[in-house]
Amino acid sequence: MTEAGFGRPVTVNLKAPCFLCQAAARATGDTGGAIISIGSLNSRSPGALVPVTSATKGALDALTAALARARGPRGIRVNAVAPARPRPCLL
Repeated sequence: MTEAGFGRPVTVNLKAPCFLCQAAARATGDTGGAIISIGSLNSRSPGALVPVTSATKGALDALTAALARARGPRGIRVNAVAPARPRPCLL
């Protein structure tokens, strides 16, 4: 793995959502709203071929939980969805 290969998932999966959530919370103030993050099943069942992605998605889960606790009292819901892997066609 290269440093760039390590840095991209950190930027895309953790750094960008962190700053976007911060901006969204600032924009909504105390008027309420919702912030939805896109998680991954890899955060709970890490993929052997994508260790950095799995780690950053786990960190995104923790960030989402922390923001939910911090912003919930201000009327801002913070949740994450983790799309499931597609099931094979059984036809």
